[in-house]
Amino acid sequence: MRTNHVVGIAIAVRVTQALLTQTFFQPDEYFQSLEVAHRAVFGYGQLTWEWSIERPIRSIVFPSLWIPVYWILYKTNLHNTGALIWAPKIISGLIASLSDIAVCRLSAQLLGPSSVPITLLTSLTSFFHALSLVRSMSNSLETSLTVLAVSYWPLQPHQRITFKTLFRSVAIAALTCAIRPTNIVIWTYLSLELLLRRVRKTTSSFVTFLSCVVPLGGLIPLLQVFADSAYFDKWTFTPLNFLKVNLSPISLFYGGNPWHYYLTQAIPILLTSCLPLFLHGVYLILLGRLTPRGSHPAFRTLLGLLAWTIAIYSMAGHKEWRFIHPVLPIMHIFCTVSLMSRKTAGTSNLAKLLTEPKGFIILLSLPVIVYTTFIHGRAQIAVMHHLRSLPPQNLQSVGFLMPCHSTPWMAYLHRPQLDGGKAWSLGCEPPLRVPSSSQYLDQTTAFYFSPVDYLRDYFPQSVDPSFPTSPRPKSDPSSSSPLPMKANTRYAKRGFYFVDSWKHTWPQHLVMFGVLPKVENPDTGETVGYFLRKKGYERSWRTFNGFEEDDKRRGGVEVWSWQGVS
Repeated sequence: MRTNHVVGIAIAVRVTQALLTQTFFQPDEYFQSLEVAHRAVFGYGQLTWEWSIERPIRSIVFPSLWIPVYWILYKTNLHNTGALIWAPKIISGLIASLSDIAVCRLSAQLLGPSSVPITLLTSLTSFFHALSLVRSMSNSLETSLTVLAVSYWPLQPHQRITFKTLFRSVAIAALTCAIRPTNIVIWTYLSLELLLRRVRKTTSSFVTFLSCVVPLGGLIPLLQVFADSAYFDKWTFTPLNFLKVNLSPISLFYGGNPWHYYLTQAIPILLTSCLPLFLHGVYLILLGRLTPRGSHPAFRTLLGLLAWTIAIYSMAGHKEWRFIHPVLPIMHIFCTVSLMSRKTAGTSNLAKLLTEPKGFIILLSLPVIVYTTFIHGRAQIAVMHHLRSLPPQNLQSVGFLMPCHSTPWMAYLHRPQLDGGKAWSLGCEPPLRVPSSSQYLDQTTAFYFSPVDYLRDYFPQSVDPSFPTSPRPKSDPSSSSPLPMKANTRYAKRGFYFVDSWKHTWPQHLVMFGVLPKVENPDTGETVGYFLRKKGYERSWRTFNGFEEDDKRRGGVEVWSWQGVS
């Protein structure tokens, strides 16, 4: 398969996939990328605590990808059209295709050109790639750049270490670490392995290695410091701040996981039906049964990289599937080893391969891909399209009574008149300003302790039809003052003393998951729906959301609008 064919197929599939995706996966898809770029261009939008604390932990480098897109839309007056949403999706699709192209390049080097069709098919039918790679998340770009940098890295024993190829790899790797500082884990292993295996043996190789690593290792971080300092208007080195926070107990605020999480949960989910192929490929490498001669040392290096990365990441308390997404393309190479291990699986006859059980298995993920692309989490996106379709007089204010960051924000809604308290959502800021995190209660948790009590405590007794701005709809993570304590014994009885003094006004619309109106007050038996109807609200819109494992997110999504009290 020619390179231009691989490029064309990868771009066509990933851009189409990105445009067709109608579902919600992770808040970072919006709040660590699109929302930041939207605010930088249009001047309004929500910045999460990572961006607004005294020492920010997020870099402007990644969101900068979308700043030119929004700027062009603004200058051409297309920002009020569907292009506001579709244009960033095209960029995400192009980024995703880079991973497919790079993994095919790596496969051709290690297994020969005949392996490319199988590797491409394995990559394009990957469930987790379809779920995450086409979204505007830093892990997606990190994945594409990582496999691209590895494809230039001298893995083969006979591969000459040249300044040109090594410079490319190190430059891409340095950029990847600027986007996600944790990517340094991967490049620490590869650098040490190369030094011990080859570079230390010859002076010329050592000089070449240092001439690439030292300048780029200093230049890229320096450029990042200038970019972040310009954005935050103060000297800022976000990678250091990022590592400090993620190595602190604050990271556990969003959940802790057992040490075996990546082995027993993440890897099976990332590989899905290809897991047996991956294990078989690893088995073949360990037994030295790989057909192409001279490729075993390179595969052992990649296998060591996988083991190292999983081991290091397993030491962290907070774990997520997407954290090891950058090594998924390397796992796909091992799947290709398995698929090529039988003579009947020659890539000159790819159709014949797919008729065999071991070949057909890579297509088993297609139904799940369709489900996660069109159904699972679709309501959280659909509701933003609905709200944006309303005329300005019918969307004066809106509140989201949902777990924090359950929907996109202004990058989808794009209503400047709602900025500054007219649109608000429940927050979940970590305990940055309290001495005891065990006694701290974030807003989302406080709300779900008893939604009816929260609405009674933090909202006025009646609805003001002018729908004024909420004075304090969520906590301010940028404040350095002690966290206010709500004078309410309801939370103190449960051992929570650090509870913020939020203050809402009733909005024109309330957005919530369909299960919320059925939630009862544990003391009175009054439901949220009954309480809202007494205030004059009625359900005005709803849509389904597919199966939900979180009981707080079930029942689709509903919009309740104020109709007045009769």
